[in-house]
Amino acid sequence: MLGEEFGSENTDAEYVWVLDPIDGTRAFISGLPVWGTLIGLTRGGVPSTA
Repeated sequence: MLGEEFGSENTDAEYVWVLDPIDGTRAFISGLPVWGTLIGLTRGGVPSTA
């Protein structure tokens, strides 16, 4: 798993999840429970398309 906020773990595995939380600070300050996360998967270091 590889994540901007979490660091990396076992990134030499065949499949690696890539996580990138989308910043929701402005929404949080405004009192809106809105946020998102980008999730990707690589196989052998190449982004998966399926």
